[in-house]
Amino acid sequence: LLKGRVTEMGPNTARLEVPNLAVLCAYLADDVRSHLALGDTGCVSIRPLELSVSKSRPASATNVFSGRITERLFLGDLTEYYVDTADIRWRVHVCSSQRFVPGDAVWIHFEPDAGTVVLNS
Repeated sequence: LLKGRVTEMGPNTARLEVPNLAVLCAYLADDVRSHLALGDTGCVSIRPLELSVSKSRPASATNVFSGRITERLFLGDLTEYYVDTADIRWRVHVCSSQRFVPGDAVWIHFEPDAGTVVLNS
């Protein structure tokens, strides 16, 4: 969960400013929208399989930030990577055919519909 301040709410999405990272855009359900206002604190929930990793910055990605691979764990079809960005340590699952090694500089990104805005708990 990434805690941030709601800066914008659209029909199906919201933007949250996550300190020391970025402004993220994620899916916003109507039942959550009714409990949020601009300036409120909320969270973006994102699953490890919904994150993408690349060595170059994706040109068209909405939610994108740089980091560094710190650990790697082979899981068969998937490889689990830990990526450090600013103050956040990410757990990312990618197809094992994508190969990175600890120390690699990478870009993490995800589509707005891959993340979900939830209430701050």
